[in-house]
Amino acid sequence: MTDPAPAEEAPQPDEVGKGRGCFLGGLATIGAFLGGSFVAGSLAAVIPLDSGVLTVIVGAVLALLPIGLLIAAGAYWRKMPGFLLGIGLTIGISLALFTGCVAIIVSASA
Repeated sequence: MTDPAPAEEAPQPDEVGKGRGCFLGGLATIGAFLGGSFVAGSLAAVIPLDSGVLTVIVGAVLALLPIGLLIAAGAYWRKMPGFLLGIGLTIGISLALFTGCVAIIVSASA
């Protein structure tokens, strides 16, 4: 009268694909900043900018285009497990590397 061995539990839906979502979030971050910068640079070269308020407005919109693409990707894919984690990790690692490189350059030049 022994109990049969319990069957292995199926993985929870939120645990499935978390690594894939994290990878895609990082890829979306890099793509948004590279693609958004390229599109913003192309539009800045095409649009004739005179001095004035319009120049400031267009410049601000073009500068915020990569961030807007990243926010749109995060809003669209927020249900994918790990996607927002990938965005946060990519931004955090990029800032840490940038800060570390600046600290090395400043300490080496002093």
